[in-house]
Amino acid sequence: ATFPRPRTARKIRGTVDNFTTFPDEEVRGELSGQHLRLFPGKVLFHNIEPGKQYQTTIMIHNISIASRKVRVYPPKLKLFEIRNYEGIPPIAPGLDALLEVRFYWNGAGAEDGKPVHFEDELVVACEDEVLRLPLVAKAPAPMLVFDGFCAFGQVARGRTEIRYVSVVNEGAAAAV
Repeated sequence: ATFPRPRTARKIRGTVDNFTTFPDEEVRGELSGQHLRLFPGKVLFHNIEPGKQYQTTIMIHNISIASRKVRVYPPKLKLFEIRNYEGIPPIAPGLDALLEVRFYWNGAGAEDGKPVHFEDELVVACEDEVLRLPLVAKAPAPMLVFDGFCAFGQVARGRTEIRYVSVVNEGAAAAV
């Protein structure tokens, strides 16, 4: 059986200061096991800036027919903080528990000018099952988008044909 995703969890990602939406390709899917389903299937904070705090909510849904005791093991990096993970009561069938994931970076390690990228994982265990939820935070980066198709038609040998391709930077940082 497939369960519909909650509308709020699918659409919202943001900072404490302002909320923005996830791009669709980052939200698709959840992380499922035999007893539990985690939504979203990956936590991704885009365009992080030093000194700002980012947060999102993780849903742990019990898809089995019995109540399940869940243990959550926080990430190793102290930049990611998990709230409400200690003392989660057993989750009844069909119900869920919510965890809050926060990310805060003070800017350390960004002096060399390279884009920063942080990865870790949140481990959710339930009896004989272990789910590993990826946690990713990325600094602003360029994202060049262009149409991969450029038709030249038939070009005679020795002739030169010119076509123009539009390249757009949809990223949050300048392309150099």
